Amino acid sequence: YLKWYGALKWYQKAAEQENANAEYRLGRMYDLGQGVTQDSGEALEWYRKAAENENADAQYRLGCMYSDGQGVPEDGEKALGWFLRAVVNESADAKYRLGTMYEKGSAVEKDAAKALGWYREAADQGNTDAQYRLGTMYENGITVGKDNDLALEWYRKAAGSGHTGAEYRLGEIYSSGSGTAAGQDMDEAVRWFQKAAEQGDTAAQCRLAGLYYSGAHGRRQ
Repeated sequence: YLKWYGALKWYQKAAEQENANAEYRLGRMYDLGQGVTQDSGEALEWYRKAAENENADAQYRLGCMYSDGQGVPEDGEKALGWFLRAVVNESADAKYRLGTMYEKGSAVEKDAAKALGWYREAADQGNTDAQYRLGTMYENGITVGKDNDLALEWYRKAAGSGHTGAEYRLGEIYSSGSGTAAGQDMDEAVRWFQKAAEQGDTAAQCRLAGLYYSGAHGRRQ
C-alpha cells in the first residue's frame, strides 16, 4: 500500500506541472488498477494529457483503447491516428499494431506489403510480436518468398525474448524437421516446447506430454 500511495502522490505532483511521463504513469495506474480503483475513463484522460505532450507510450495506449473499445466506443480511425502519432515518436509497439491493421484491413485497406513493412520496422526495434509475425510470413510465403532460414531467424529472435508463440513454433519445426537444413531434432523440439509450456502454453504442454508419452524425447534423426 505504501508503495502505491507514494507513487501516486509524486506522480500527481509531477503531473500537475505537465510532466508527460508522470501523466502516462498515472494513466497506467488507473488502467491496471495499481494502488487505485481500476478506471478506464480516468486512464483515458491521463493518457490523453501525456499523449498531447508527445509521450509515445501514451499515444500507443490511446490507440489500443480506441482499437479495442476499452473505456471508449471502438473507433478504428481514432486508433489509427494515435498509432501514427506514436510512430512519429518511434514507438515499436505502435508500428506492430499498424502492421496488424494493414494485415487485417482494419480501418485501412488491407495491404500485406505495408503490414510486412511495419512488422519489419517494429521487429528491428525488438518488438517480439512483430518478430514472430515476420517468422510466420517467411515460413508461409506471405508477400515474400518462402524462406525457412529467415523464418527460423525471426522465430529465434522472438523466442530469445520469451515469446511463447515463437517457442512453440520452433518446437513444431524441429519436431517435423521440415523447416531446417539439419532435419528433425527431437531434443531441440522438446527444449522449445518446454520453454513455451513453462509459460503456460497449453498446446506446448500437450505436445510435450505426447513426446514423452510416445518416447520420442531424446530421438534424433
